[in-house]
Amino acid sequence: MKPFRITADARADLKGIYRYIAFDNRPAAIRQIARLYARFALLATQPLMGELRSELAPHLRSFVVGNYVILYRPVGRAREDLGIEIARVLHALREIGNLFRGSVGIDRRTLVARRAGGISPSFHASTAKDRPKNNFVLKPLAPYGRG
Repeated sequence: MKPFRITADARADLKGIYRYIAFDNRPAAIRQIARLYARFALLATQPLMGELRSELAPHLRSFVVGNYVILYRPVGRAREDLGIEIARVLHALREIGNLFRGSVGIDRRTLVARRAGGISPSFHASTAKDRPKNNFVLKPLAPYGRG
């Protein structure tokens, strides 16, 4: 089996995905994480399989799994030594380009949450120095009718 390495950002993304789904359905969260790890293993065996995303970062590739996008880089020198480094695992509706250009983006789910009153506009930092290290984590909103 070819190796794959998960960066700290990607590990934080996976934890956020698990927590978000597990809030409503823990078995579904486990299945989604398992699906992603299965794709990591597949991509490690065929590192050039994903779409090249050089507009985001050099050698970066992406692969869609359901509602999520795996962003990864092939690593190794010779074709037989190639493995991958998982850079990020993001929801497909996120403004991915903003994460790699260093500015905070507002994704579609955040806009919906804002309109529903779940997140205040001041939640997002306006400058890079004010931004939390892992950008932001969406916490599930309370079901309608509950405080």
